[in-house]
This record gives sequence, C-alpha cells and structure tokens, in this order.
Amino acid sequence: MQDSSVERTLAVPPSPAAKVWRNSFLITLVGAIILFVPTLLNRDVFFYWDTPTYINGAGAGVMRLLGDHAWLMPAVSQENPYPTAPGGIISTRGGVYLAGRSVYYGALLFASILAGSLMIAAAVQALVVSFTILLFFRAFLPGRVGYALVCMAVLTIVTPLGYFTGLMMPDIFASVTILLIVTLLCGWDRLSRGDRMAAFVILSFAMLAHNSHPPLAVLLVMTGYAFARLGRLPRAPLIRPAMLVLAAVCVGLTGEVVFTRVATHAVGSPPVRLPFLSAHLQEMGPGTTYLKNHCPQAHFEICNDRVKLPVDWRDFMFSTSPATGVFALAGAPAKRRISDEQVTFALAVLKDQPVATVMGLSAAFAEQLAMFRVQEIYILDAVAPRLPPKESRRAMQSVVASPGDLEQVLTAVTYTALILSVLVLAVIIVRTRTSRSAAGPGTQLWPATALVIAGLAINAAVCGIVASPYDRFQARVIWLLPLLALVHLAARGQASGRASRPVSTASGRVVR
Repeated sequence: MQDSSVERTLAVPPSPAAKVWRNSFLITLVGAIILFVPTLLNRDVFFYWDTPTYINGAGAGVMRLLGDHAWLMPAVSQENPYPTAPGGIISTRGGVYLAGRSVYYGALLFASILAGSLMIAAAVQALVVSFTILLFFRAFLPGRVGYALVCMAVLTIVTPLGYFTGLMMPDIFASVTILLIVTLLCGWDRLSRGDRMAAFVILSFAMLAHNSHPPLAVLLVMTGYAFARLGRLPRAPLIRPAMLVLAAVCVGLTGEVVFTRVATHAVGSPPVRLPFLSAHLQEMGPGTTYLKNHCPQAHFEICNDRVKLPVDWRDFMFSTSPATGVFALAGAPAKRRISDEQVTFALAVLKDQPVATVMGLSAAFAEQLAMFRVQEIYILDAVAPRLPPKESRRAMQSVVASPGDLEQVLTAVTYTALILSVLVLAVIIVRTRTSRSAAGPGTQLWPATALVIAGLAINAAVCGIVASPYDRFQARVIWLLPLLALVHLAARGQASGRASRPVSTASGRVVR
C-alpha cells in the first residue's frame, strides 16, 4: 500500500510553472552556449590590462580573512607599468588603494579561479547576457525564441558581443544594464515576478561591478520618465520598474560604502579614486591653460607638473616616465591630493574657461559616440605574468597569445554591421510612419528602441566626458544597435505574416 502511494507520488507530473522555468532555463542555456563559442574557440577567456587588478583586490581581502595560504597570486613587481593598471599606483604599502576596481566583480573572478578556471566566470556572463536578450524578446516579441537564438548567433559573429562576453572585465554589464532597464520600463506588464526578481539581482550585481553603471542607470531612468512626460512612452507603470532599478542602484552604492569602510580600516586611509577629470581636462586643453595661468597661486597639487602638460590622459595617470607621468609618480600624500582635488579643479577650469570647457566636453561626447574599435586583445605577454600560475599557463596557450588579425576583422565587421543596422532602422521607421501598421507588443517596441539608443548616448556621455574618449567604452555596448535592427526585422516580418493570413468572416467567407 505504501509502495503504491510512493509510485503515485513519483508519477505526479511537474507543475506548469515548473515546466515554464525548466524550458526557460534550457533556452537560456542554449543561448549562453552560442555566446560562449568565441571563448571556446580561443581556448580560454579574454584578458584586459585591469583583469589582474580585479583578481588582486578580491585576493587581498581573502588573504586578510583567511591568511597567506589563501593567496593565489604570484609575486609581482610593484613597479611594472601597464597602460590602465600599473602596479606602481595600486600598492597599499604607501597607504594607497585604488577605488574604481570593484572588489565584487573581482570576487566573481577569484571564486572562479578557486573553483578551477576563469572559464566559469565567462560562462556566468554568457548566461546573464542570454537571459537579458531572451527577456527583451519575451517582452516585445513573444513567441520568437528560435529567432532570438539566431540573433545571438549573428551578433556573436558580426559584433564584439562574443568577445565582451568572454572578457574578464565588467564591461558586458554596461550593455546588460541598458537592455534590462529598458525591458523593465517598457515591458513591465509582460514580465513575470520571477523575471523581475532575476533582473533585479543582475542589475544589483551590475551596479556593484563598476562605478560607471549607477550613473548610467539613473540617467536612463530619468530619460524614460522624460519620454513618458513627453508622450513618447505609451501608458505604462513606470513607478514600479523605476523603483526596482533605483533599489539596485542603492545596492551598488551601499556596496561602495561598505568597501570604502573596510578598505579604510585595513589600509588606514580611504581608497583613492583615479583622477579621470583632471587627466581629461589637461589633455583637452583648458585644464593645462588654467594651470599655466594660475599656478602656483592656485595651490593645486598638479601645479607641480604643469611644465610637462598636456599629455595623454592615460600617461597622466599611469605612466612612470618622468617626461609624461604625473599620478603614478606621485607619492602617497600627493596621489591623495590629486584625487581629492579633481572636482574642485574641474569647477575652477569651468569657471575660468566656460566656453572652451563646454565645447571640449561636447566634442569628447561626439567623438565617443563614433569610437568603438576592438583593440588590445593581443596583450597577454604583459598581462599573463600577473595572473595566477595556472591561469597564466592557460592564457599563454590560447589563440590570442600569438598576434593575429582578430582586432582588425572584428572592428571591420562591427562598423559594417552598425552601418547596415542604421540603414535598416531608418527604412523601417519610414515604412512604419507611412503604413502605421504597428500593433500588439510592437507598439512598445519603438519606445524601447528609443530608450536603448538613449542608453548608448548616455554611455558615451558618462565615459567620454567624465573619463576621455576611448574605443572600449563604446565598443562594449554597440552590439545593442544591431540587436534592435534584428528585432525590428522580425517584428516587421511578423506583422506582414499577420496581414497576409486569410481571415474567415461570420458567414464563412474567407477574406485575404
């Protein structure tokens, strides 16, 4: 009797909700595998100059908690300069610890190393991107799962999406942030509670992963609200999705406060932020002019280096050459002053030369919009020695350990794909305005499209103005534009299919 009851229990089919979740996970997994192909073909993840810095930051925390036996990193000289992560400016020996290299993203990389390989982190990123794209399709083009997977394959080939998915940097979370926020703002009613919670978890981690993501999120929500006020968004429950996004931003800001306090307790002084604003303004021109006209009376720390300015913004922060370096060569107290004074310096420059400063920053924004070349892939000779031994050996056996043409090829196909995408969207806009055929979920697709494009512009503003124009900043999000073109092509085809489908009238007559 008991056995038969057990058999009946085991024979109970899974609930419809369980089936939906299982199917969604399997589809997400298939998408992740597609996005993971470039990493598999490379035989390892992709690295950037800053990758070891992220790992080092998380490793330092683990070392303090568990002792030296938890430290996985090889001995590294603190004097070796690297274009964006020089050891000479991140040493805690002088009481200097850099903010801006998220210990939370570093924890993902460090945990993956402990689990066996950084390929695990790349797989996690692939799952996140796959989920985000599929969620966008569920909100604005439901029932087209197969086409969504095809889109992932196309984007992996003709855009840098596959590369950034496998890159051990938080860059991919910038585009994920844009797409998730747009999906929440414009498609809230078509998302399940589970979808919303998953989006919140991913957004929270994205806010923790890099300090450029919270301002990107806040500005995008503000843009969505402005669109709604102008009537560009159909009536939608903006308050709830906006509150969800802002809650994720609060998670990121709280994490930053916690990190600052812990680092201050461990090192004895607060972390130092890189002087991006000062570096940008002196390279742009107005900053250098101000220093030459007002130093030494202005009493800014960088007055001491005004003779060598202007220099490239990266040299200003990272070079250890006496001819060009400023921040990296400064002692710990000077580093802290340069960092702390950058906002005051920026305001002084703006007050002194308002037209030149505004024009220069506007030009930087415009320049950043069109800069998305794929660069700095073949850098393992410099980066691999700073990785844990096992990861270093694996990296040097990867395809990109030897110089090749991937940067040029990927850049060429990306620019081609972008031009075609702009043309496709322009043609569809013209045809849609003349036919007025949008219906159903497609009515929300156009506002979502406008918000995604706004997100691309906001990303260019945040990075190009606060930092400086740099190809990687926009290359990490540019795949969103070809995605929009592919989605609109599918929506257009779906609408054409409905229009050509025969319809039966009440009398039984078939109308085409």
